[in-house]
Amino acid sequence: MQIGQKIRELRLKENITQAELVGDRLTRNMLSMIENGKVVPSLQTIEYLAARLKVSTGMLFSTGQEEYILKKDRFSQSVKQMFLAGEFEKCLSECDSLGERGSADDEIAWIRAHCLYQLGHKAFLEGQMTEASRLFNQSRVSAERTMFSTDEICSSIDAHFRLIRQLTDGAVTDTYVSMKDSGSDSFLAQDRAWNAFLRAREALSNNDLETVNDFLSEHDADEDIWTELIRAELAVYDGDYRSGRMILDRILSREADIKPVIKYYLLEDLEICCREIDDFKGAYLASKERLELSELFQSTK
Repeated sequence: MQIGQKIRELRLKENITQAELVGDRLTRNMLSMIENGKVVPSLQTIEYLAARLKVSTGMLFSTGQEEYILKKDRFSQSVKQMFLAGEFEKCLSECDSLGERGSADDEIAWIRAHCLYQLGHKAFLEGQMTEASRLFNQSRVSAERTMFSTDEICSSIDAHFRLIRQLTDGAVTDTYVSMKDSGSDSFLAQDRAWNAFLRAREALSNNDLETVNDFLSEHDADEDIWTELIRAELAVYDGDYRSGRMILDRILSREADIKPVIKYYLLEDLEICCREIDDFKGAYLASKERLELSELFQSTK
């Protein structure tokens, strides 16, 4: 008998409702998931429920689960530190160390989805589109396996795949079809600037100047590369190509290490500005470098 079944059996035996058992530590929904075997509770949760049921912690353990739960409890502490430190490859390796049982665990699936997304985002910015696609697809598989909200990840992955299809002319695309409904666009602070940039860029392509101006109002004092690029693209949209060129030149002179994908967008705008102000040599050089990046995106394995 699994732990969840034992908890339910003891609760019914004592004629205790779910609301009475959870007290102020858990939600009824979480207890229901535990009782139905959809969530593996942490050691602290087991100890809490055992105390509420007035039984020993050992009584709730079933053969084969004790070792896993104790292993997961130790794992939770280390993986939390790795995740917060941005050590996503190590974090993913720790998740995989829990084996098949870990892959079916809601908490582990949620962590895996986040780590795979972050690694996919990193590969995307480096121009490694095939690898980014693989990681994003794996992230969505993990996102489907958890009861916890992953709408934010799925939405951001959708946005990335739209760009991947554009940058590779459809040569690299997503292969995982079933997805949860998408909601907001970001889930960690370091992604907010990127996702805000994507929203503003898509809004500009759809002539939604209100959204673009809202973005610039919120980032009025910012000089990060995302905000500067939107300022340059708005200048291009307004036909002020010289101002756009000045902003783009400022970015190029200030940023020592521009990721390939960001540089592609920058060069695309620079080519337009140079062409419109009759700087044909500058337009040629920008076009040449942009095409080289495009070939990189399509050939990267």
